[in-house]
Amino acid sequence: MFEIWMEMTTIIAAFQTLILARFEIANAFLHMEAWDKFFLFSLVPAIVWLRNDTSQ
Repeated sequence: MFEIWMEMTTIIAAFQTLILARFEIANAFLHMEAWDKFFLFSLVPAIVWLRNDTSQ
């Protein structure tokens, strides 16, 4: 029972960290310049494309 509880708390902590990270990213995104946003949006598809390309 204790092991299950430990796993649950770890999962919950991970989710909380993810939620906090999302808020941090959203906050940073709001304060970004338009050029930075454009750069970010052009960078993300490139990374995804590269990952898909190398996984084959």
